[in-house]
Amino acid sequence: AGATLDASGGGNITLRGGRTNNGTFTRGASTVTFDSGGIQALVSGGTGAAKRFWNLNTATANTRVQAGTNAVEAQNLTIAASTIFELNGVNLDLNPGTISNDGTFRLQGNETVTIGGGMDTNSGLVYYDGTGAYAALVAGLGNTYYNLQFSSTGAGSWTTAAALTVNSNLTVSAGTVTLGNTLDVNA
Repeated sequence: AGATLDASGGGNITLRGGRTNNGTFTRGASTVTFDSGGIQALVSGGTGAAKRFWNLNTATANTRVQAGTNAVEAQNLTIAASTIFELNGVNLDLNPGTISNDGTFRLQGNETVTIGGGMDTNSGLVYYDGTGAYAALVAGLGNTYYNLQFSSTGAGSWTTAAALTVNSNLTVSAGTVTLGNTLDVNA
């Protein structure tokens, strides 16, 4: 508490370890890149301007960013090929930004996701792995995906409330998916 990291001059930050914010982060138009090739923890320390990223990226193959106990807020999220960004049940606010996903965006199903500019639907995998019962897919992601997978280590179940479009592959490897409307897979 009381500490400040000031990147308002546009400095970019590359992290090869975890990131915990217990103070103030002045982001400016900086890019924070997780680049370890392994598991990295992201603990935002809370919400609000002092905790918000501008651009948040994953970079090196096999990098797996796991959100901690607080919501993650950023302008834009870029998930590189062969990397994973996991929400782990915490919320994501990218308003008014976007998600560019060439890797894997992993969530349970109970998160609140706000994306002002939308998520690309021409690449990447969205992977639901929750163990609860979810009445709808995460609304902020929309109803169109490129690759979509459901896989629960427990009794996870998801219901699609709206028409669902998958532009490449749909995989249900564990758990139950109940269609509440139409499904269009364009593989």
